[in-house]
Amino acid sequence: MLSFLNEIPLEVFKLSSLNTLYLRRNSISQIPYIIETLKDLEILDLSINDLTKLPTSIGILHNLKMLNLSSNKLVYIPQTLSSLKNLEILYLNNNRLKNIPIEVERLPLLKKLDVRGNLLLSSRDYSIRVKKKLNSFHQSQWME
Repeated sequence: MLSFLNEIPLEVFKLSSLNTLYLRRNSISQIPYIIETLKDLEILDLSINDLTKLPTSIGILHNLKMLNLSSNKLVYIPQTLSSLKNLEILYLNNNRLKNIPIEVERLPLLKKLDVRGNLLLSSRDYSIRVKKKLNSFHQSQWME
């Protein structure tokens, strides 16, 4: 029988030099504030979980290059996301976002953004501004 994690084991947060963390395909509904202890993290994959929100402490992970939050239940992204100055790839697809977070515009190294499968009201103006700096931008076909 398959076993899924309902939460991130606290032992993970003691691995201060951890640079890659894959926790996809679980039943994790929240990320503890102490995620800030993983300051060396470069890749964080929390796709296919039950996340409804992110802690503001996510912005302290300044070394993150790839953040995969696809297929969760996120309705908004905290402003602190704009502190992830090394982020190159951001997957927000298949969530419940109504707007593309303005914080994404403030990510200087972002090259790939995926927002398909959300409840986006409008992304036309945003996509024109952001597409100029991204190598890859994916949104729902009906919004292009």
